[in-house]
Amino acid sequence: MPSQTSLLFEVGDISIPILVSQENRRNVRISFTKDSVNLRLPRYFSAGAINAHTNKAKDWIARNIEINPSLKDRFRSFTFKLDDTITVFDKHLRIVERNYLHDKVLVKINLLDISLSAPHYSNKDRGYISSAIQKALSRTIAKRLRLEFEQMVYETNAKTLAADFSKITLKFNSSNWGSCSSKSNLNFSTRLLFAPSDTIRYVIIHELCHLYEMNHSQRFWNLVAQHCPDYKKHEMWLKHNSSSCNFVPDRYKSGI
Repeated sequence: MPSQTSLLFEVGDISIPILVSQENRRNVRISFTKDSVNLRLPRYFSAGAINAHTNKAKDWIARNIEINPSLKDRFRSFTFKLDDTITVFDKHLRIVERNYLHDKVLVKINLLDISLSAPHYSNKDRGYISSAIQKALSRTIAKRLRLEFEQMVYETNAKTLAADFSKITLKFNSSNWGSCSSKSNLNFSTRLLFAPSDTIRYVIIHELCHLYEMNHSQRFWNLVAQHCPDYKKHEMWLKHNSSSCNFVPDRYKSGI
């Protein structure tokens, strides 16, 4: 079993958890996850070597955040206030009711108005409640926008591949933007709703192409390029804006 320790690295106004694991390995690996930075070291490293590589990891984190500031967003604990707006799928939703009467998170949407109830939170449970609110917003907003999103899928398919598929699923997923199952089901992450319309259409085309090529071979990419010649531009947008595509108030976002 790998041994693991953790520490917090302060970067500006956020704290980034660093998980340091010692394993049966020969090399050093460091990577961002959705809620921490993982530093994986060989088991035989001395305390001095661990300390040195931890400091190098902090420098690596700082450099990457300087290059891509949106990386910081995945480590923030967000607050949701009265009159906050959330712009999603070209809709400007606004929190018109915010109360603390419930012991669980409740979200209701009437047209473009959001009613939000959630417990009071201390610094200790801020991250947990913030995450619960985001997931509740994702479910409720997806239900509200489902028909419009499905219409975009049908129209995009009719104009491009005219493929046969089974059903469309829209739900929160942080690991990918979409997927195509062996049963010809098209699955999309609610996070995709924050992307520009042309980028959403690209992801739809991407998944439709998987109905013909269940891989990422050259034949698959040739098919994608046939129906979306500028797909690389959209791939780049998704890569650089991933952490900003989430159910948080617009005041936390910039440049998206």
